[in-house]
Amino acid sequence: MLTSFRARLIEPISAESLAVFRMMFGGLLLVDWFRYTFFGWIDRFFVEPVFMFKYYGFEWVQTLPEPWIHIHFALWGLTALAVTLGLFYRIAIVAHLIIFTWLFLLDQALYLNHFYFVILLNIVLCLVPAHACWSIDAKRKPLAHKGFIARWHLLAFLYLLEIFLLYAGIVKINHDWLNLQPLTMWLGIHSDWPILGELFQKTWVVAVASYGTVILHCLGAPLLLYRRTRMLAFIMYCSFHTMNHFLFQIGIFPWLTIGATLLFFDPDWPSQFGRWLAAKFSLSLNFIKPTPTGSPFRETRAIQFTWAFLALFLLANVLVPLRHWVYPGEVAWNEQGHRFSWRMKLRDKRGRSYFVVKDPQTNETWKVRPHHYLSHKQSHKMNISPDMILQFAHFLAEEYRSKGVQSPEVYAHVRMSLNGRRPSLLIDPERNLSQVTRHLGHNDWILPLKWPLRREYL
Repeated sequence: MLTSFRARLIEPISAESLAVFRMMFGGLLLVDWFRYTFFGWIDRFFVEPVFMFKYYGFEWVQTLPEPWIHIHFALWGLTALAVTLGLFYRIAIVAHLIIFTWLFLLDQALYLNHFYFVILLNIVLCLVPAHACWSIDAKRKPLAHKGFIARWHLLAFLYLLEIFLLYAGIVKINHDWLNLQPLTMWLGIHSDWPILGELFQKTWVVAVASYGTVILHCLGAPLLLYRRTRMLAFIMYCSFHTMNHFLFQIGIFPWLTIGATLLFFDPDWPSQFGRWLAAKFSLSLNFIKPTPTGSPFRETRAIQFTWAFLALFLLANVLVPLRHWVYPGEVAWNEQGHRFSWRMKLRDKRGRSYFVVKDPQTNETWKVRPHHYLSHKQSHKMNISPDMILQFAHFLAEEYRSKGVQSPEVYAHVRMSLNGRRPSLLIDPERNLSQVTRHLGHNDWILPLKWPLRREYL
């Protein structure tokens, strides 16, 4: 059985589906690059801030000064274009991974699930010949297997997508979501929509949306694996992501997910679709099925190492979303284990904060409002993230040391509401955060969730 499985992994299949995904992936990242470049987001997010929040272990990643940060973004656009066209693909996809990941690591306040999704897909794209079909590389030079890839090149994406889609449903099996929060609040914001706005106010509609989302991901993901149910599941996902685009304005994420979901169809689905169109509209289009060129795919030592890496990569994607079980308390409240876990659109958090800096030698105190140092986006994100609150407290300690305060004490006063609950303290206001070391373990200075959902939400 193992021998048969390994032989199937190196079986040649059409590269058409992967080529379409490559072009969609690069094209959507060009759209994101355009938004950052022409809407002034580069300066707003990477030049103007005086302080940036760092991921644990990546504090050394720093933004580039002008004009280098703009050159960095220009390289993002160039590499995304090269990936789309399949031009110098191997160099372009690796360069894009480095460039994009560096930008991702610059500020924790800019975290988005679709950025993380892009990085994971980018890693797999570095390992597969997505330029074997419909690319400039395939036109300008002979490739060993033009028009074909090995089956494992496609399976790597399918396994990753199954993990992502299943977790997107599993994480929603929690107390608040099953009690229709925060979706009741979010849909209520769109009460002015024609026709749908009135429906959004009805409890049964919210219940269908809440429970339907769980069912879609937990059952829809496996249904994509079977030919008979694949089209139905795909149509349901397309409807779901299109609605999300208009409801939540979440950038390229819905379209990137739809593009990735197309990989579940037959590897040569683009030609099948083209032949159907030609027959439907009596078009004289010739679709020539390519034949494998060069030597057959072989299981080399390099391929075995790649399989081992992919196995560990996929295992990490299974385990990382589970890490919140290591920490006590509610993950939606304390954020410990929230990121990189596909906990998407799960909670509505609103917080307010101020900090008190104290000179223990003179007992002089200063009240600091975060917006004096942070952008609106940074301040909003920090108010709901204990790890970012700790980082900002350390920043304030350094700031006041530079002003002559030898051993400043920093105290955070943060009140937050989760999913419409009554606001309560998030951080122990008596804890001197300047003396707290940042680590990956449990943080006892984060106060537990105090209030239940309001009665009207139950």
